[in-house]
Amino acid sequence: MIRSNGTGFEDWKPARRETFAVACDRRSRYNVFMMSARRIAVACLFAALFSSALRAQPISSEQLRLRRDLLARQREQYERSLKSLPSLGKHQMADIMSLRIGDRRLVLHTTLQPWPNFTRRRADIEGFGSPATVSYTQFIAAEPSARQFEFNLDDYPDADTFARLHVVWRPEGLQTGELTMERTEQSSAGFTRILFVQNARQAQLMVFSNREPLSSRGQNFSLSERDFMAMRERHSVETERWLRPLFRRLRQDAAFAPDVNSAWQVLVENWPVDDATVREVRRLLPELGSEEPRVRSKAAADLARLGRDGATVLLRTDRTSLSLEQTARMDELLSRFRKMPDEDAAELRNNSDFLIDCLYCDDAVIRRLATEQLARFAGHSVNVNPDADPDARAAAIEKLRGTLRPATQPASAPTRP
Repeated sequence: MIRSNGTGFEDWKPARRETFAVACDRRSRYNVFMMSARRIAVACLFAALFSSALRAQPISSEQLRLRRDLLARQREQYERSLKSLPSLGKHQMADIMSLRIGDRRLVLHTTLQPWPNFTRRRADIEGFGSPATVSYTQFIAAEPSARQFEFNLDDYPDADTFARLHVVWRPEGLQTGELTMERTEQSSAGFTRILFVQNARQAQLMVFSNREPLSSRGQNFSLSERDFMAMRERHSVETERWLRPLFRRLRQDAAFAPDVNSAWQVLVENWPVDDATVREVRRLLPELGSEEPRVRSKAAADLARLGRDGATVLLRTDRTSLSLEQTARMDELLSRFRKMPDEDAAELRNNSDFLIDCLYCDDAVIRRLATEQLARFAGHSVNVNPDADPDARAAAIEKLRGTLRPATQPASAPTRP
């Protein structure tokens, strides 16, 4: 049964005897605030066709003053309108939501418990100048997949800028579910809209901006890949320029932690290896050159099982006396761990943004080595405990990022498809 609640949305209350499948179908059809990726793509295409007409025009100082006054009044009205909403209290952003990588896709986690009706609640979040609104609706009792999380924030980062942040997450049982993240921003410099949509089949990034003259790629484009990690790997420039600021504003930098093999390749010079691993690699190396194919294959499989520790020993091995067969098999094994050209890895070794991103990695060795390399880069110790719990570490990382000078290279690690 669908009935209006007077807010512009509709309450979704399935009949008691409806099957779960039918109920989910109704939920999908009546979530009117979820715009389909196809409709958004069409809207971006339409905007691109008229982008020259929409390009930002210079404004006078008087117009700028009037604009800032208008935004100040708009912000007051927004904050006043939220005072009547039920309060969730004061929270860290990690309490409200955190985005993590799972099976190469983004997964949203929250410490909140869902409530049965679609009602917005006010959240005062540390680091944001204005409150946000959150709804976390349980459409069907005791069905974890029949939930929807929504986050909205009218953001005023400076006197000249108005931005709206919008996140919607709908889990689908054991599947990835649907995630939509959007930021629209208006200032005297122009208009920008960034939209990221992810489901079980693909991840899509759509951008429209009239702030700069259109290039060959344009500030109006749509990119699709099979998942979030593939988007980062194959479109590192676009994700750094457009997605990274959105994630950073939402305090979700952890989602941009590099994959462990990229981090290993950058930090391998100081990677610790125990004596037992060194002895095992030395024992297996002669077998890579055996005349028996079975022996060679088994030795290669045993070396692969040693993981990044074994790869580190192989990298440090003197190849002078090795056969072509041995060196070829070593290179094949190393290719499983080396995700970028060596010159790119060398550049990232002194890239503060990349090293800071490494502090979000799950691998403790990577976090420790990144902390040490950051200290060498900065010329002094850094106030981050790599072994602290994730919340404490995230707070320290955020403070650290502001103290180091910006890196001159892109922060994300370029990787091969």
